[in-house]
Amino acid sequence: MKRMAKTDLTLEAILSAIADGATSLTAVSKALGLSKGSVSGSTAKAIRKLLPDIDKLLTDNKKTQGGTEAGKAKAAKVSKKAAKDKPAKVSKAKVKPVPQKAGKWARDPRNPFREGAYGTCFDILAAPAHKDGLLKDKLIQLLGEATGKDAKHAGYDAQVLLSAHPNDNGLSNNDSPRHRSCRPGFFVMRTNGHVQLMVDKT
Repeated sequence: MKRMAKTDLTLEAILSAIADGATSLTAVSKALGLSKGSVSGSTAKAIRKLLPDIDKLLTDNKKTQGGTEAGKAKAAKVSKKAAKDKPAKVSKAKVKPVPQKAGKWARDPRNPFREGAYGTCFDILAAPAHKDGLLKDKLIQLLGEATGKDAKHAGYDAQVLLSAHPNDNGLSNNDSPRHRSCRPGFFVMRTNGHVQLMVDKT
């Protein structure tokens, strides 16, 4: 095995030395022109950092007498696999969050809520498929799927909108008594477990 002129310590250079039959860290260091005698501790540490499983590759070279053509071929094959399997360095740069895609439920132009759980709940109630209403349990299920919340918390959000009962004093149902977080502009008809979005014409 010829000793190369001094070269940069890279993964490719280390693998090349192993493919040429190096059977020890000292041999690798000499092949790269980094030392004339025993490999220094700092160089050995740097080599292991670049190729953590180098000891196994060097052992394989010893078993196959790496100086032979067969040994070189096997070392090259193993080295290529090690380079392929070596995990890529993870950048320390902050990863920008991927913007969420638009939800399944189209935004209803009458929706008085900002985007969020309440707004999504309104859009589910206002969907054309639910113009005749839907079961309260189904509403909670769909809201939970759309917001990623469990049934308990999705139920809390739905209950805010469902608090908009119709007025019983002849005034506009759009502004009937309701939960303080529930905005005016609609009301909900409730029949047993069935709920339906309603909007009084003004």
